[in-house]
This record gives sequence, structure tokens and C-alpha cells, in this order.
Amino acid sequence: MFDKDFNTVVKMPETEEFKLAFRNFWKQNPNLKNEPIMYMCTSKGLDFFKHSLTRQSYRVKEVSK
Repeated sequence: MFDKDFNTVVKMPETEEFKLAFRNFWKQNPNLKNEPIMYMCTSKGLDFFKHSLTRQSYRVKEVSK
């Protein structure tokens, strides 16, 4: 899904791009591997995530296959 006004993409669960986003996130944040992290969106080359309980936001550079 793509929002042309905000240049935002939402990677759908169960897709390879969604899984890749999480693998990249865990690689850069291994200490959060067992935490309840949720994917939010991708915009301007960054993947955005949020901790479900603390609401702490994270962003990592988007990678492609």
C-alpha cells in the first residue's frame, strides 16, 4: 500500500518485504529480539517500528533483497 501524499508505504504481513524489514531491524537491534515490536510503515528509505508496550519508536534504513 502506498500513500502518494506522504511517500509512505505499508508493507503487508506475510510478505517477503515485511519479513526483510524485521530481519534488518533485529540485525541492528538484537537486544530487542524478544520484545513486542510492531512494524509501522516505510517512508523515504526508512522502516519505522514501535515497541508495543513502551511506545518507543525506532527507525532503520530500509534494505532491499
